[in-house]
Amino acid sequence: MRAFGRFCGRLLLWVRDRAEEDIGRLQEAGVRLVETRAELATAESRLKIGEAAEKHAAAEERRAASEERRAHARKTNAEARKQEIENKLTEATALARLEDVISKIRQNGGDVRFSEEQLRLLASLSDGGGGEGPATNAE
Repeated sequence: MRAFGRFCGRLLLWVRDRAEEDIGRLQEAGVRLVETRAELATAESRLKIGEAAEKHAAAEERRAASEERRAHARKTNAEARKQEIENKLTEATALARLEDVISKIRQNGGDVRFSEEQLRLLASLSDGGGGEGPATNAE
């Protein structure tokens, strides 16, 4: 009976040791599980930050492209206005030369005559669309 008692005692010690080892392994596994979950949460956060950065970059790219289109439109409008001004300047210069030539012809006793259609054309050129022209028929 004593041998049985020792056997049972050793068996209980062995079971207790195994249980303590199992508890230790379970605690270590629990710690690793918590660490793994923390790493997973960190990775998910980094992924969301990366996605947000991509969206921000795409929005910034769209904004830059839009600004570039607006700048191009402003440049095109400015070039068109410049061309329009240059055209008006060319017309004004031509009219001034024409007036100068007519004036010199008249000073030298010459006569300058324009048809009604030519007068209308000169008038439209001189004031941009419909006033009296710089020269009239001299009779």
